Amino acid sequence: MKNNSSNRVRLLIVFLLILVTALYTCETWATPINTSNDFPTAIQQSVSGTVQDSEGIPIPGVHILVKGTKQGTFTDSNGHFSVSTSSNSVLVFSFMGFTTQEVAINSRTSINVTLVESATELDAVTVNAGYYTVKERERTGSISKVSSKEIELQPIVSPLQALQGRIAGIEITPGGDQPGMASTIRIRGQNSLRTAGNFPLYLIDGVPINPIPIESNTLLSTTGIDPLNTLNLSNIESIEVLKDADATAIYGSRGANGVILISTKKGIKKKTQVEVRTYSGISKVPNKLGLLNTKEYLKIRQIAFENDGLIPNDSNAPDLLLWDQNRNTDWQNFFFGKTSSVSDINIVTYGGNESTSFRIGGSYHQQGSVYIGDFNYNKLTFGLNLNNLSQNDKLSVNLSLNYGVDYNNLSGNTNLSSNVFRLTPNAPEIFNEDGSLHWMGWSLAGLDNPLQGYFNFSTTQNSNIVSQLGISRKLNSKLHFKTNFGYTKTTSQELVKIPKKSYNPYNQKLPFPIAFDYMGCYQ
Repeated sequence: MKNNSSNRVRLLIVFLLILVTALYTCETWATPINTSNDFPTAIQQSVSGTVQDSEGIPIPGVHILVKGTKQGTFTDSNGHFSVSTSSNSVLVFSFMGFTTQEVAINSRTSINVTLVESATELDAVTVNAGYYTVKERERTGSISKVSSKEIELQPIVSPLQALQGRIAGIEITPGGDQPGMASTIRIRGQNSLRTAGNFPLYLIDGVPINPIPIESNTLLSTTGIDPLNTLNLSNIESIEVLKDADATAIYGSRGANGVILISTKKGIKKKTQVEVRTYSGISKVPNKLGLLNTKEYLKIRQIAFENDGLIPNDSNAPDLLLWDQNRNTDWQNFFFGKTSSVSDINIVTYGGNESTSFRIGGSYHQQGSVYIGDFNYNKLTFGLNLNNLSQNDKLSVNLSLNYGVDYNNLSGNTNLSSNVFRLTPNAPEIFNEDGSLHWMGWSLAGLDNPLQGYFNFSTTQNSNIVSQLGISRKLNSKLHFKTNFGYTKTTSQELVKIPKKSYNPYNQKLPFPIAFDYMGCYQ
């Protein structure tokens, strides 16, 4: 009984506690909300004003938005606006071509706003039009531009090769498979029946140079040598191509075939810095033709004689009667199966202060060959750019100097690519064990070794200097005097060696007496 009484007391106590808690909660929920103006609230008011540009011209159609809301309006044809909002709001003014601006009201009822034009991409890009520069959005002539980012890291010799496939209306055809060969360039088609009458006008930092390829007596004689080979690609800021009559009119008849403007890099007005950039790589012939092996080739040859009803003899079928029927040579791999190395290093230092800036640099470029033999191309360049502005900002002087020299070591007069596809897979060897040319197997068939002239050797050296001096004097606020002086010089030297070991000693029809070697020098 005591236990039951104790349990009832405990239940009664718990019940009373729950009842007191419930009553207190209900009283709290029933407390009225304080509606008195204990906290300050923003006062609604009307704000009006005018929106104009930096020249004071009203701008219609400007969007005015109350920040953080969907409330807003537009200016009328006179640039006026009116909007109702709280006194501590912020208005956002936006219009195409102008920088968005935020203005706090701060209890004002009248606000006048001046919007500033924003610099778009077209405004930021300037194009070199020759004797003047123009913004991209303001130009009227057909001018295309290629920047340094698209030029400097390409493993090429001439900057013209960097334009291939990048500019509409320009056709660039590579001159051949040897480094240094001049490319054929046509801007909007051919304009003359004369080859020399189709070259565009080249200008480097405003100085014109001769666009006609340099003549050569080596393997480069087909197209000549590109006069732009000696330029340092890493020192080029941009290349502009002027294509139509509007853009080239300032150059007169010289620009009839288009104008190519090459601008080199200039110094920067900041702390002196040194920049070293280098790259290296390799190149191979990627896609080779699928040629027949000896067994397949000889079978086809035999069937061909049967079909023609002819009898093979030593003259018309040395591959069937004289040469080894089990010999098989991959002539593609023999002639151009090497791996060519390409390396380039560029060193430059630049800097300056408020009045003077400079840029000095040099580069070295080396390129090997995929062909049999030790042939290579080397180029050295040097560049200088100096700018100075007087303390009164009235006299400015600009000096630029670009010098380059290249050395091209080539086979004297042997085309190493065309012979590949004429040789049968079982043709005799090219070289003897001692490294000399093999003649016996070829002479039996009345033929010459396909590498006759292989030991002929030519070295071509070209140098080019392009310098420019510009002086500008500010006479008054509306009159400037400006003059430019330029100097260019291009030289070319060739050394051709024709040793007697390049030719069949049993052949009497030689280009020189058999007892002498021949060496020619051209300049």
